[in-house]
Amino acid sequence: MKDLVKRLITLNFADYKAALSEMRDALDSGKKLEKIEDGEFFFILRPYCWFLHDPGFQDILDVCEDAMQVIIDHEKLLIEETNPITGNEYMAVGSFLASYLDTGDYNPSAWKSLFSSPEIAIHVAAEKYSEKLETKDAEAAAQLKKLSNIFMDLEGCKHLTYYILRHLGADYIDFFGVIIHRFPSPDQTYILHALDAFPKNTAVANFYKQYIATASSDYLREVAEKYAATV
Repeated sequence: MKDLVKRLITLNFADYKAALSEMRDALDSGKKLEKIEDGEFFFILRPYCWFLHDPGFQDILDVCEDAMQVIIDHEKLLIEETNPITGNEYMAVGSFLASYLDTGDYNPSAWKSLFSSPEIAIHVAAEKYSEKLETKDAEAAAQLKKLSNIFMDLEGCKHLTYYILRHLGADYIDFFGVIIHRFPSPDQTYILHALDAFPKNTAVANFYKQYIATASSDYLREVAEKYAATV
């Protein structure tokens, strides 16, 4: 199992996804992962901070850079003048990708009125844009299809990590107390939910109490209270 941890320390997202999937399958089959250092455990959590440039995923950066150029070059085709929401969507995609590419920032604010997950939002938008461009610029359409696929895979990896945490989370509860607030709010809820897999665990119960006292929003506090009630 420790060889899978080493494989998570990579700049290639496709390789990372394969190793993470194998880890989830191994844990589900009853295999155990010996305690690892917090710094190594962090790499299991990368789907919740994939946007960071250090450590980053070079293949995601490359796909997003290519797609961003396509989106800029084909603005007139992608925005429908008779449908104002397409303009809002276009600006949201561009704003999110620009923030990620420029500074390694995760900026979901543009999606508040459209989608709950920027990853799903961009997957859906890029799929639609790809279909629009398919007969006009096949190469550009292919770049947007890559963007759509990789963001769908990112969303899938968040779920893989969630299931892994339902096996391992209690062993790293002190680390969660240090790091959880660094993740985007939607991704904090994955961790909060995963930890309810450890009923009657005093350390987990104490973590929930601390989190509830320091939650950055009423919504996150309510989510934590819901899962804490089951522990």
